[in-house]
Amino acid sequence: MDRTFHHRFSVGAICGVVLFGAISFWLFWQKWVVLGLLMALVCVVLLERVLHSEYVFRGDRLIVYHGRFARKKEVALADIVGYRPVTTTFGLTHFLLLGLKGERILMVQPDNEQAFVKCLTERKHNIKRKDENN
Repeated sequence: MDRTFHHRFSVGAICGVVLFGAISFWLFWQKWVVLGLLMALVCVVLLERVLHSEYVFRGDRLIVYHGRFARKKEVALADIVGYRPVTTTFGLTHFLLLGLKGERILMVQPDNEQAFVKCLTERKHNIKRKDENN
């Protein structure tokens, strides 16, 4: 059974969208159309990534979608060795840092972080039980 968690719309993301939108508006106002279009494109990509990112637990894998314009990432739950919550300097962004085998990391920002961690630990526990029974 699949379990889906949506991406958290943080204060930092809101500030980024507003900032790039304001810069784009100002560039259009100054008749710098090419730069204005570039900033509008950055604003659209940022908004798309924030609104359509999600994390899906499917079987023994975690699939990370970062919007329609990016590739999905698949991680085996057995490769996740730990996690820790991280808050940025001014507290604008809060995310989970997943430690993976091979000294790799993956940053996730689920909307319901406690349920995400609970689902992650339960599925990892179920995988261990299946391996022990075989």
